[in-house]
Amino acid sequence: MGCNIRLRCRIIETADYCADTTAVIKKKLLACIICALIASFQKGNILRMLSLLIMLFFSLFLHADPARPASMYTNDGAILRGSKLQNPSVIKDEKILVHGDLRYRYQHIDRDSRDDDGVHRLRMRFGADARVNDTTFVEVQFATGSSDPVSTNDSLGDGFTSKQINIDIADFFWTFDGKQGWLRGGKFKDHYKSAHKNQMIWDDDLRPEGFDLSYTLAASETQLLAGIWYASSEGSDTAVKEATGTHRAVYFYNLQLVQPIPVTEQFKLIAALAYYDCGNLADNTIPEIDGKVVPKGNSVTVVGQDDTGEDVQTYQYDYRILNAFLEAHLERFSLSYEFAYNTAVAHENFAYNIGAFYASKEWMKFKIGYYWRDTQKDAVVGAFNDSDFMGGGTDSRGHQVMAGVTL
Repeated sequence: MGCNIRLRCRIIETADYCADTTAVIKKKLLACIICALIASFQKGNILRMLSLLIMLFFSLFLHADPARPASMYTNDGAILRGSKLQNPSVIKDEKILVHGDLRYRYQHIDRDSRDDDGVHRLRMRFGADARVNDTTFVEVQFATGSSDPVSTNDSLGDGFTSKQINIDIADFFWTFDGKQGWLRGGKFKDHYKSAHKNQMIWDDDLRPEGFDLSYTLAASETQLLAGIWYASSEGSDTAVKEATGTHRAVYFYNLQLVQPIPVTEQFKLIAALAYYDCGNLADNTIPEIDGKVVPKGNSVTVVGQDDTGEDVQTYQYDYRILNAFLEAHLERFSLSYEFAYNTAVAHENFAYNIGAFYASKEWMKFKIGYYWRDTQKDAVVGAFNDSDFMGGGTDSRGHQVMAGVTL
């Protein structure tokens, strides 16, 4: 049994600013008090949390516009209101939007089996979106992090060492048929939908490489997404090739259908069905993170040893995942259920996530949410799913409680 608590302060700088009013400052002050109360319940960690509280207090005097989008277009290709493409007075050059954010996080992990673990983490992202013409865009973003494909955080306290900057996003984005369809290629964000944006299958920080295609029917709002992700080239892993005599290229073939279902003006449903096929993962290598082999819960096979005497591990199974979810919205309340079923495995192949959320739209806009999740050992690829829940990976189950306030 354990408890994982994260307190975050995020500063977003976009193309323009808005002045903080007295009401906004009061909201920020209230947020600081809430964070302080949460910190006080962590026995033995009050002094360690003071640095976070001081940082939050000084954020009261930072000017930021939380409503300003950090990208010039939405996932379906529509230009966002408020971006420089609709408001050219924001930046003189209408073809480029510069964006970025900085997040400081204190992470505390309380486990019964070992000593408590606390770490300060920093994430910085900086990028630019460029409009080539009315239908074509290019997006580039740099971020902190390591070789971990599902994290852009850097842990502090490593002797003041310099931190690494990586290419986080580098892709082109082409819209067609009145922006009802789009094609994206390169290294990009994951655009496949999940119930309440849970990360049971794909982590939010995952940046696939390949191509994604989407088309939305205007009348029914039905969205079809399809993609090919290129995970590994043939023969790229020398250790596996020497141990097994072969190394196949690894591709993900993805397909998803999303259908909004308006029942009444206040009540609506969202249903989705997806299939993610990675049939060449068996007998292929486990991704290395910071030079270490990390299976993250999935079944593995030891096929030999490398030049240093370390075991060479490969995935034992393929992953052909059938996925579906249903999300119900009634005014401020919403419920959801999602499952993932690996059809390539006979056992330990099922995962599900139940979610419940409440969102307030009054003076203090906030959202609270709850997940119950159970992910069996080989239901999904542990290297690419939620890196925060239960320490990341598969073979886990438990609760997750979330709360957020818009300042």
